[in-house]
Amino acid sequence: MALPLLGLALGSVVVGGLLGYPPEHGLVHQFLAPSLAAAPEAAGHASAWLLAGLSLGVAGAGIGAGTLLYLRWRDVPELLAARFQRAYRLLWHQYYVDEVYWDWIASPLMRLSAFLWRGFDVTIVDGAVDGVARLLELGSWRVRRLQTGVVFNYVLSILAGAVLLLGYLVLGR
Repeated sequence: MALPLLGLALGSVVVGGLLGYPPEHGLVHQFLAPSLAAAPEAAGHASAWLLAGLSLGVAGAGIGAGTLLYLRWRDVPELLAARFQRAYRLLWHQYYVDEVYWDWIASPLMRLSAFLWRGFDVTIVDGAVDGVARLLELGSWRVRRLQTGVVFNYVLSILAGAVLLLGYLVLGR
């Protein structure tokens, strides 16, 4: 997980930091200018710098707290987890987003898919295809009796057809 996150962090620094500086005239701003033209104007440079400083401060505080807790005071995370069990459990399970997603979205969709597969695809679609194949098989069983492979039978069939056609032309008018 560290390598993909490092790649994302480097990409953010390059795009946001280097190509986006200064904020109003950077390459990113020029690229997004047509899209940003319709957007309402922001408060200005001061708020952008304030938000950038605030986000850097929060990130620095998180890095500092992680460094202290996991490199210097190694027993403190366990003590905090024991002291604040409900908060620790909530954070450990990532606010139960995966469980909610599985129970309310993924599992019902999988049950619906299985029902549609068994109830519709296997019964109706496959049944129709198999039914047409069976019908053609039964119909062809009778027709294939005409194909004997004996030339004399074919000549006899042609002669019988010619006699029937002549009889129809002579008597049918």
